[in-house]
Amino acid sequence: EEFERAVASTGFTLDELRAGLEREPALTRPLAGVARRKGVVSRAANTVLELAERLRAAGLRPGMAPVVSLNAAAGKGGAQ
Repeated sequence: EEFERAVASTGFTLDELRAGLEREPALTRPLAGVARRKGVVSRAANTVLELAERLRAAGLRPGMAPVVSLNAAAGKGGAQ
């Protein structure tokens, strides 16, 4: 439930956040340093909030770019 709330609060869709991980691969590492937000307990929720913050700092906003699945990027399927 906390994870879903974190995703919703960013304004990004889950697919946009997944695609955003390609811009921020360091966040996929198990020992990546992720800031802990007040009132947020889970690592997953904190990671979503950190990723959204980094995407915004890079000038990206929800709905700005087409979302391409990782399989499509690897040539195994189409865009979503």
